[in-house]
Amino acid sequence: MEVILHVPERDASPIEFADWIEVRAFLSLTGEALVDELSSHQDLEWDQPPSEPGAEDEAQEDVRARLAEQVLRRCDWLNGAYPFSMSPDGRFLRVKKDDEWEIGDLVYLFSLLVTHSTQSPVIPPELAPSKSEMIAARDLFQVCATLAAAGYCQGPAFSVGWPRPDGTTFLAKLHEIWQLFGDGKPKGSLKPGNEKVKDEGIDVIAWKPMNDRRPGTLYLLGQAASGHNWESKSILTQIDLFHGDWFDDHPASKPTGAIFIPFMIDDSDEMRRYTYKLGMIFHRGRLPLQAHNVPRGAIGGAGGVERLDDVAQIKTWLLNYRTRILETAAA
Repeated sequence: MEVILHVPERDASPIEFADWIEVRAFLSLTGEALVDELSSHQDLEWDQPPSEPGAEDEAQEDVRARLAEQVLRRCDWLNGAYPFSMSPDGRFLRVKKDDEWEIGDLVYLFSLLVTHSTQSPVIPPELAPSKSEMIAARDLFQVCATLAAAGYCQGPAFSVGWPRPDGTTFLAKLHEIWQLFGDGKPKGSLKPGNEKVKDEGIDVIAWKPMNDRRPGTLYLLGQAASGHNWESKSILTQIDLFHGDWFDDHPASKPTGAIFIPFMIDDSDEMRRYTYKLGMIFHRGRLPLQAHNVPRGAIGGAGGVERLDDVAQIKTWLLNYRTRILETAAA
């Protein structure tokens, strides 16, 4: 039984190579993928034999080297929150067993599959998450973003994107949060025209508590963007409107705008451009580690991290998806 994935072209990016072998390992019965599989599959797609002796071997080695470099970089970046490892001989990539998955592992695997849910160079459309799975995934990615914000700030984090699980109105949610945050004062009643506003483009609010509990701290406003149009979703354009329309007294703490995405970015120039445009970028090379560092002592409610209990739903989503794909391949 084999799950058939799209094979990235030889001139594809190392990100696609590494994503391919990660998905391959995740969707295998053994939980591992042979590194040489990628170049072997690519060999089958040569239009004609290479014109120079040794060119094929050189091309294979180049693919293996770029794949291995990307995997090792991810392992280094994520420092314990990466669910894959290379075998000692470098021949296999292995995924942790599901009973060993911790928060960072879950967030990484979930982000990997959300990345390839549509327009994927790796997962064919017939194997992609279903419509119902993606409806659930959009909400669960807000869980990932909230945990990452809490881990980064080492403090409370609230999931305020619509629809909110607790069913509160946006203004009621702000009052709940600011009873704890205390820097600034939300309006007592809705501003005319705001009756239908659901979240003002803000999905996550988090901050780092200071020991004196006075204004002036790290204050993060974030958006969770799981779709391929994430580059057009800058929260930086929403912050003044948010403070102007929803507060009688603005927070004195300077807001840090952030975006949380499931995709991997591995280019310094791209990161500079995206940071100027979108604020702090929590991509797949950052997001799982920050989520893994979420303060474990406070679960839910005021004073804690909202939706930490929903981590179990991410694991269930991953296991159900993998079971469905493996059963399809066996049929």
